[in-house]
Amino acid sequence: MSSKVTIKDIAREAGVSPALVSFALNNSRGDNGERRYKVSEKTAEHILEVARRMNFRPSDVARSLRSKKSHTIGVVLSDISNPFFSNIARCIENEAFRRGYSVIFGSTDENPVKFDRIVKTFIDKRVDGLIIVPCEGCRETMGYVTELGIPGVLIDRDIEGIEASRVMLDNVKASEMAVERLYGRGYRKIAMISYDMDLSNIRLREEGFRRAMEGLALAGDGLKIYYVSYEDIRNSSSEAVSGIDFNNTEAIVYATNSLAIEGLKALKNRIGENVTDNIGIVAFDGSDAFDLCPSHISYIRQPITEFASRSLELIIRRLVSGEETVETVILEPEFVE
Repeated sequence: MSSKVTIKDIAREAGVSPALVSFALNNSRGDNGERRYKVSEKTAEHILEVARRMNFRPSDVARSLRSKKSHTIGVVLSDISNPFFSNIARCIENEAFRRGYSVIFGSTDENPVKFDRIVKTFIDKRVDGLIIVPCEGCRETMGYVTELGIPGVLIDRDIEGIEASRVMLDNVKASEMAVERLYGRGYRKIAMISYDMDLSNIRLREEGFRRAMEGLALAGDGLKIYYVSYEDIRNSSSEAVSGIDFNNTEAIVYATNSLAIEGLKALKNRIGENVTDNIGIVAFDGSDAFDLCPSHISYIRQPITEFASRSLELIIRRLVSGEETVETVILEPEFVE
């Protein structure tokens, strides 16, 4: 007797993922009668033809189990060791528990291959929805999520052209606030240290820096933005600081808290322990590492609780209503002296 044909066998033969085969075969629907996930007619027909050719016989029990909601939400973060993301994770988990949902987490480390694997593993686990911090190179995976019709919310970073709800900080305003506060303290020669990454939040923070500098007529000699590599942040931060002419730089705006933490170490090596006595600094988000500085570090506070509550609200609203609505929520930054 030949061995039983599995979903993985069909996926291999059809050249698609097991999750896509499962969705096509089970045609699963939510409580409102609508399909939980969408599969294009062409793809579905191809999968079904392969399944028929291989004499696949699904189990009725397994089919009924797969049609139910899991009440689980997958959360994909970029770096769980970063306090900003770990605090968002904790808030999402607490709010989800209160509303009767479980949460599973994955951390991509800004790696698109890891991102793809985590997302597809979550889909295989039949999560009801996804809350995602995108990374560079993840557009194809996000397109796959959209194709399946899985409810999703992008947080912190955007991807143009992807049909998903979003919860974002007003990043342009945040950088403008940073420059304007430094200007109000008497600083005129202001630089920015940013990542050399194609991420929407980074680009928008740089745009806010440019707008503020030009609006205050501080960009006469050209904008000074120094770029750091995420893959080698420690050495790259040291190189960026080494390239700064401190005779012509009075203050620095750091585009993220991780950049500020490594940057402070590099600045101490370059100009001494009392960093903020010699140069003005504004970071994004606070950090326990800032307590190591003799002087206080100002920063832009992002509303972590709102990131968590609003993203979860959008997911659950979509799951309950079944409506395929896309919403964008823009959160306000706060300057902390």
